[in-house]
Amino acid sequence: MNNQRYQGPIFEYFEELSDTRQEGKVRHKLTDILFIMVTGVICGLDEWDDIHFWASSDSSQQWLKKYI
Repeated sequence: MNNQRYQGPIFEYFEELSDTRQEGKVRHKLTDILFIMVTGVICGLDEWDDIHFWASSDSSQQWLKKYI
């Protein structure tokens, strides 16, 4: 199995953003959060709770692990 993750242009754009969160209080990379948010919106979700529910499902997590 290939453990190498996709690192396409979308991640390059996200890396250019400043992460102003407080060090020590960060649990997830900003690029991962943004990727989940964008893919959730592409799937037709428009509420944070819906995106969280979608990203927490087993099938979505299997798919997301290919990218983040």
